[in-house]
Amino acid sequence: MRVAIHQPQYLPWLGYLAKWAAADVFVFLDIVQYEKNGWQNRNRIKTAAGPRWLTVPVHARLGTPIAAVAVDAAQPWRERHRRAIEGAYARAPYLARHRDALGRLYATSWERLTPLAVASAEWLAGAVGISTPARLASTLNVSANDATERLIAICRAVGADTYLAGATARATWTPTPSRRPASPCATRTTNTRNTRSSTGNLLRFSRALTYY
Repeated sequence: MRVAIHQPQYLPWLGYLAKWAAADVFVFLDIVQYEKNGWQNRNRIKTAAGPRWLTVPVHARLGTPIAAVAVDAAQPWRERHRRAIEGAYARAPYLARHRDALGRLYATSWERLTPLAVASAEWLAGAVGISTPARLASTLNVSANDATERLIAICRAVGADTYLAGATARATWTPTPSRRPASPCATRTTNTRNTRSSTGNLLRFSRALTYY
């Protein structure tokens, strides 16, 4: 059982989806601290004038877990983001196919960041044919504070024996013997740049949608 674990991200890039597709279960790591100016509540799209930031306004103090971050509903960001995407990709060959789903995403009144980020990721994952089930870390009853122990606990919670890590995570995490789980959870590096899919047209749409 292979597990991929990643913080929820708003309109995530293709490498994120490739990691998801390579796993047997994907876990949204919403129990760690929210990162200001990261990718959890913002992303960039390509426009005729160059890259444009799409940022979801949030209320978050230092140390707030991602799951507890509230969206600032007083700001009209949903309409701005929808119009920006539709305007930037008005001539994209596959925009029409996804216009209804895009409209539903931005018609929803989001109160928390995690459900929004997860919904945006699930929309893109479904569009490129990813059917791997996903779980929220906040539903797994994981209480470890240490980062490595937390990953091990998540592996145990979902019954995984292999943890799929990006190259950066692999370089920074080498479990010591005292940290190895009772049923060893091996670490495997994923190559997100070479992932292929039979739904190539939808992958191209997703690549155009996110600028990373």
